[in-house]
Amino acid sequence: MTDYSLYLVTSSEDLPPGATVESTVREAVRAGVKIVQLREKNLSTKLFLERARALREICQPPVKLIINDRIDIAHACGADGVHLGQDDMPLLDAQKLFQATQIIGISVNTIEEAITAVRNGAAYLGVGTCWPTGTKLIPEHKIIGPRGVKAIRDELDRLGLSVPLVVIGGINSTNLIRTLYGCTSNRFYANRDAESPIGVAVVSAIMKSPDPYQSTQYLKELIEAFEGWLRTPEENIDNPHVRIQLKLVIAMLKFQTKTSTPLIHHITNTVVQNDCANLVLAYGCSPIMSSNPSEMEDLIKVKGGSLVLNLGTFDDHQVHAMRVAGWQANLTGKPVIFDPVGVGASQERKKKARVRK
Repeated sequence: MTDYSLYLVTSSEDLPPGATVESTVREAVRAGVKIVQLREKNLSTKLFLERARALREICQPPVKLIINDRIDIAHACGADGVHLGQDDMPLLDAQKLFQATQIIGISVNTIEEAITAVRNGAAYLGVGTCWPTGTKLIPEHKIIGPRGVKAIRDELDRLGLSVPLVVIGGINSTNLIRTLYGCTSNRFYANRDAESPIGVAVVSAIMKSPDPYQSTQYLKELIEAFEGWLRTPEENIDNPHVRIQLKLVIAMLKFQTKTSTPLIHHITNTVVQNDCANLVLAYGCSPIMSSNPSEMEDLIKVKGGSLVLNLGTFDDHQVHAMRVAGWQANLTGKPVIFDPVGVGASQERKKKARVRK
């Protein structure tokens, strides 16, 4: 069984000082990555093969090594499989050159491409581009976001074409959880087994990190946290660890509201600011109503509490403040509650609500 939950795609560009592709992959594998794709666009065949063989030594079972595009390199280094784009060798032709046990993944951007790839026997799909990325110049219409990934996932599930999906494009520690959440359909909660398994592919989040081991561990922790949130209460009710944690959390919340008054930061419409402030005070917390982008970093760094974003007051200054605050909150792991007030009233509100950055 291949673990696609955290899929590392290599890049030899912009590596930190002193780092190599090999050293970075070694640390990522040591931290728990179970599948690595070697992607090289500018190396000669000789150097590409040398690097592939070096990674083959690092990626020992159960870690899988996938080669991007180059079927000849995959064969020569003994890789576990190959990843092909829509403009590469057709899947049916590539299958003739591989054993049935080897992996062939396909990049898809649309529902039609996904259906064709699965019906032709793809082992997994690389779905994207999800977010804008610095590793490739992607046309705007090719950036599909979590909603686009979810649409592909839903249609495959509806047709009974379950296959692992790997979301790729601009994924990092600040957007990983909301990416996974956005790709999860409502039907998942009714019948989890009917939904295709999903993982995330990262490039810069590990390859550009000065500490790839720590970065990989943090990404894995985020994935595990998300998977934990998806468990139902019934699944967790008999888990003694969860019961202990719940008791500790409840006790901590009672203690915090009595001793530390957690800061609840609101960027909200002017109509409800007074009501929100009084409600927060009634619960023993401390409200602050600030939409000044220049102080967001300092406010978010305050321990405890959360960030509440309300789209009701709809102007460029307010929206910019929300983006800055949301970005800072994601960096620190602070909970964010977004209320898209009036989102259906205009196309501009819809556009701002689905903003990717």
